[in-house]
Amino acid sequence: MVMMIHKLKVGQVMERPAYTVKPYDRAQAIAEIMLRNRLAHVPVVADERLVGLIALKELRNIWHYVHPDSLKVADVMNEGPYAVLPETSVDLVVRTIHQFRLDCAVVVDDYKRLLGVFTSASAAGYAKLAHRTSGYTAMAA
Repeated sequence: MVMMIHKLKVGQVMERPAYTVKPYDRAQAIAEIMLRNRLAHVPVVADERLVGLIALKELRNIWHYVHPDSLKVADVMNEGPYAVLPETSVDLVVRTIHQFRLDCAVVVDDYKRLLGVFTSASAAGYAKLAHRTSGYTAMAA
């Protein structure tokens, strides 16, 4: 089915997160899972709602100063990740990720319940697709 790329909604193309973590989980254990599964970031959820995002690159930076065993996810998570509703346009999300050099957008519902993740790699793919097609048409996901 052919669809205008600027009409694509992030909810149509987001990825379901493979893992979520809790704020009280040990950062060291989460980092091992992230390394083993090649995950750059993992959403942090409490009471079924998004409360943050943990990024592997930030964990690596912190470990130069603090022993990883002493940290909980809440100590190192980003409490204000870029979160969008599923009806947000892919075009807007791609531009925002690029402009602010973000790793991803977390997709939530009106109650901040986690629905999915749209990564910077996905954004780069859609940006290339939009450029290649001059923003007119693309295959729908």
